[in-house]
Parts: sequence; structure tokens; C-alpha cells
Amino acid sequence: MTATPDKSDPSAGGARSSNAVPWKSRSDLIIRTQDSGSWIVKDPLSLIYSLLREQEMAVLRLLNGRRSVDSILEHLRQAWPDIALRPHDLEELIGQLIHSQLLVPCASSHRSSRPEATSRKLPTATLFQISSLLRMQFRLFDPTVILVKLHPWIMRLFSRKSAACLALLLITAIAMLALRFEQFAGNLPGPLDFFGPDNLLLLLTAFVIVKTLHEVGHAFAAARYGAECHEAGVMMLFFTPLLYTNVTDAWILDRRSRLMITAAGMLVEVALASMATVLWFFAAPGLLKAMLANVIVLCTVGTVLFNGNPLLRYDGYFLLTDAIGIPNLAQRASSRVQRFLEDLLLGRRTDEPETGSPFLLVYGLVSSVYRVSLTFAILVMLYGYFDQWDLRIPGAILMIAAAISMVAAPCVSFVGRMIAVVYGRRDRGARSLRAISLMCLAAAGLFIPLPRSLVIPAVVEPSGLPIFTTLSGELVSCLKYGDFLSPGDAVASLDDLRLRRQLTELKGEVSVHETRIRGMELNRPSTAASQLPEAKNLLATAQKRLEQFKAEIKRLKAESPTHGVLLPPRAKPANADPQVLPEWAGFPLDAANIGAHVVEGTLLGYVCDPQEVQLLLTLSNDERQLIHPGQLADFQLQGNPDLVLRGIVERVASLEVRELPEELTAAGLAPPLSVAGPDVDTRRWQAVIKTIIPSVGFRPPLYATGVTRVSIDSTSLANRVIAVLSDTFDL
Repeated sequence: MTATPDKSDPSAGGARSSNAVPWKSRSDLIIRTQDSGSWIVKDPLSLIYSLLREQEMAVLRLLNGRRSVDSILEHLRQAWPDIALRPHDLEELIGQLIHSQLLVPCASSHRSSRPEATSRKLPTATLFQISSLLRMQFRLFDPTVILVKLHPWIMRLFSRKSAACLALLLITAIAMLALRFEQFAGNLPGPLDFFGPDNLLLLLTAFVIVKTLHEVGHAFAAARYGAECHEAGVMMLFFTPLLYTNVTDAWILDRRSRLMITAAGMLVEVALASMATVLWFFAAPGLLKAMLANVIVLCTVGTVLFNGNPLLRYDGYFLLTDAIGIPNLAQRASSRVQRFLEDLLLGRRTDEPETGSPFLLVYGLVSSVYRVSLTFAILVMLYGYFDQWDLRIPGAILMIAAAISMVAAPCVSFVGRMIAVVYGRRDRGARSLRAISLMCLAAAGLFIPLPRSLVIPAVVEPSGLPIFTTLSGELVSCLKYGDFLSPGDAVASLDDLRLRRQLTELKGEVSVHETRIRGMELNRPSTAASQLPEAKNLLATAQKRLEQFKAEIKRLKAESPTHGVLLPPRAKPANADPQVLPEWAGFPLDAANIGAHVVEGTLLGYVCDPQEVQLLLTLSNDERQLIHPGQLADFQLQGNPDLVLRGIVERVASLEVRELPEELTAAGLAPPLSVAGPDVDTRRWQAVIKTIIPSVGFRPPLYATGVTRVSIDSTSLANRVIAVLSDTFDL
């Protein structure tokens, strides 16, 4: 549909004006109104839909190849006097209409097929094409025939009975999760296990299945409510193949139908998460249980962070735009943010009223920050895994490509827009000076030292003096863990038959010498009198050996070195070898270990201050360079986010350790050093953090795991980027 020439418009006459826009709207477009007040424009060739506001629709109709930019602006100002439009804004809108293939060049035009403003966006378009390699679509077939055949089943799926079944399934899953949450949280894989190489194939498989069923849900809902779906294919999202369906025909339906079609994908994921949760509690450990865990995480965390989040252009975004009745919310918010930044840098003209609602500005700022933060968080996580897999350079290239597409491309576009706006103003000198000054201040912010921290897995250990056995023997008696001790209290008593036999022999030797000396003193012949001094010397030597042995045998009793509470060491599994003497198992001072053999040097426990614990951190070589005594640290217990302890780094060991604490590997917080590649630096050091327990009732379990955030030296963003690049490319 094209507008008829306006006779009052001097540029609409038979002869084209030399400055006329050389584009006109296509005559084959299908245009319909929507209940939100917007216009739906359908391209019958590509089956692509565009949602235009009333002003944008007016521009599309005014473009006939004969009107100039000034003429079109005059028409718009007469129709909407409260809206401030500038030539640059109109040029950008024409560029968007050309990009959407809603305009065609005039046959008599010998100029470039794009307006000047569009040609200036060539660097931005090139960067966008580079970044679009991470998201490519390949159309495969028209699913209309399949949807027609399945239409009776589709009608049953979107019925009240199906809705009731879904609600019942969801309530059941939530109830089971609430009643057995500790079991559920304790058995889920840790972050390193979830994204580790052993689970990567299962994760990708679950991702493809979930997203395929998600798109099928959209297609089924479109068929149920009367929208056409003529396109289905494969989308390569971060090089992962996914099914996609084109259901943009839903825009011509009423609002309720559009909302149902948009929400269908999320409803599918809710159903999948609920079924996977119920089945997970009954599944035996193995491949099926691991697959169900992946489905649960993808359908819950993925929905919160991506699909159902209105800050990203997924289902949640389209639900929000339909619910509040603001079409093209992302584009309008982006334009509002650009206008805000333009006014901030150049100053707003006094003759230009403020355009756009505050909601658009807030939404644009929040969504931009969220998208950039989320993308870079994912890329940093991927870079960490690339580094772990010795693929650091590909990971750095991926991050650089994302930085170009998400930071460099918008900056190039914005700078080009700023140059065009400044060039069109009379006071361009003062405006340019203001913009350059503010941009220099913003650039200087990159070199301001900012606080930073390291997140390191940690193990809770007792903070006190250890108690060891100094001799081997059989455990005869012991105290209980949790008892309060004073210096010299007997913690454990051992017995050794071999030592007792030696003690008896030494006592017998002393008795023999004493009896001999008494005989010599009763019968004092001359020969006995001469042998008496030697016999007394032998007796003194035997008594000395006996006293020394008695002092040695006292070591069978382990005593407390100080005041405090007795806490256990790490538990030890039982030894099933019948050729070995029966040894202790579990904790050494358990009552079940009475009579068990305890070897010399066994750690019996710790005598600790009941208000203190210490955290044991295992550091890599890079982390060791950044951790120093005196730094503050916050510890969060795994499985109990409400328990946070604050402490200070007490010491960093100078000697390497050969193994990681088994609690960290069992919890999935750190991979075993034995599985590291040949080129991976496996050197590790330990650091100790002393922390005070705020309340005895909230004492963390000993040898529990968690993560510690250590506050390290501040540095600027520029220095961090330079350090990453230098470390990656060995600069």
C-alpha cells in the first residue's frame, strides 16, 4: 500500500526533486492493524512480519520516491506536533525500513541504493555480520502439513484437562522438592562437574532436546490459535544445532492468542522440569538420573536467566511488550538511551521537548547492562574452561569477538551518530568540546583502581592444636569428641604388650640387683665387700633404665596441651584386609575403636577454641601470587547460603602440596590433579584463614565445603584486560 501524492507538497509533483528520498514502499505488502494500535506489515515473499508504530507507518506510506526528507518531516510535524523529529532520526528510520525489505529503490534513481545515513553504518553492519556467525539459521521445510495432521492432538493438548494435568504435575514436583530439598541439593552436580567434560555431552543432548520441544510448543500453539507456521529449520546457536519455527504470523491474532503462543515454549519447559523432578527422585544413580538433572537445570535456570527474562529478546520480552502494549520495545528503548546519551554529551536543545517515557529509558539501560553482563559472564566462564582444557587462545578469540559485537559495534554506531548530530548543529565547536571532555572522563574511568576478589573453594577445619599418638598400641580408653579439656587431661590411653613385657623385665632386673646387694650386706666376707660398690653401680644403672622406660611408656597416654574443646580429625574408612591388625575406623576416639590398634603418629583430634574455625584454601600458582596474609575473606557454606563467615588470611604455605582435599573433589568444587592434562600446571599451595563463629549454634560442620571470596589488591579495568591478553598470548 502506498500513499497517493499530496498536491500541496511541492516535492510530490510530476518532476522529482533533486533531494528527494530515492525509495518507495512496496506495493505488494500486506498491512493490517493490531489491537495494540500498531500496524502489522507482512512481506508475502519472505513471510517476514514487521510491527510498526503509527508514525513509522506514516513514513512508510509517505515514501513514494518524490518527497524529500524535509517534506516528510513537515507532514509528521503537522500530524504529531508534540513529537520532535530530526532529519537524522528520519534517515535512521528509512534505513530500518530498507533493512526490513519494506522499501524498493525508485526506477529513475541513479544514486546509491541506500541513503547516506545507512552507508555510514557499514562498519557497524560488518561487525554485526561477524558476530552473527554465532547465531545462524538454515530453513529446512514447511511444517504446515505435519501440523494439519496433528491438529486433533494439538486441540487436546491445549484444553482445560491438559491445563489441569500440568498444574497437578507442577504442584507435585514443588511438593517433592520442598519435602526433600536437602537430598535434591546434595546430589546435584557441582559447577565444575556440571560443565565438566564428563557431563558436556549429556548437557548438549539435553539442551537440544529441551529447545526442540520448546519450539514445537510454539508451533503447536500457533496451529491451535489459527496462526500460520510455514518455516522450520535449524539454528546454530554458539555452534549448537537447534530446531526453530517461525510463528511471527501470530502478530495478526488477538492479544490473548499472541500471549498463549508466546508462552507455549515456557509452558513446555515447565512441564519438562516438573516431570524430570518427579522422575529424578525415583531414578537410580546413573545415566538417566544425570540426564534428568541436566533437564531440570536447563528448564529452570535457563528460563529465569534467558527465556522468561523480559530483558532479553526471548519469550519473556514478547510477553511484556504484548502485556504493556508497547511494540518494538527494544528498538524504542535503544533509541531512547541513545537520545539520553546524546543529550548528556552534547546537551539538549532548548527547543526540543523531552521525548520518550522514563520507562523506556530505564528499560533500555537495565536491559543493556544485563545483556552485556550476562554475555561476558558466560564468556568468562567458557574462557575458564578453555583454559582448563588448554584451549586458551580460542577462548580469548571468542571473548574478543563478543567484545567487538557487543561493545565496539555499538560504540562505532553511536560515535557516527554523534558526529552527524554535531555536524548538523550551529554551535558544533562547543558541543564537540563538551562531548570530548565527557568521553575523556569516561575513558579515564577505565584506569581507576576498582576492588576485586577471588572466589576459591575451601574446606572447614578445626582451628587449634593437634594431638598425636607418640607410640603405637591398643586403644584402652578415651574421651569423647566435644568434651572440654584442661592442660594435662588424658585424651586417650594405649596399651602395648611388648612394652609391658619389657617393663616387667626391667623391674625384674632391678629386683635381682637389689636382692644381690642385700645378700652382700648381710654376709660381709672380704670378697663380697670388694664387689659391693660394683653391684650398687649395676643397681643404679638398672634403676635408671627402669625410670627412663617408665617415662617412655607414659607416652602411651595422649594428653591435652591446652584448654579447649576436643574436635575430631578426618574420618578414615575401615580396612577389610584380614592380614592386617584390626585398626580403627571412622574417628579414632569413637567408642567402637576401643581395642583397635593405633599406630604411632596418628592424629587423634584437635584442642580448639569453640568460637573459632579455620578455612583451608588450595591455591594455584596464579592465585598464590595474589593472596597475602591480612586480606579479608567471606566464606559461604555449600548448601546453606545463609551461613556466611568472615575471616582474615593468616598464612600462605611456602611448600607445595601433592593432592587436593578429598572433600573438594567429592563436592565437585575442584577436579582431581590426576586428571589434569600434561600441559596444565598442577602445582598447588595452601592458605589458612582464621574466622570467628558469630554464634555457637551456627557452627559450620567440620570438613564441610564452600566457596571463599578473598578481597585482593584493587586494579583498574584496563590493567585487567591487559593482564588477560598478556597471559593468553604470552605478550
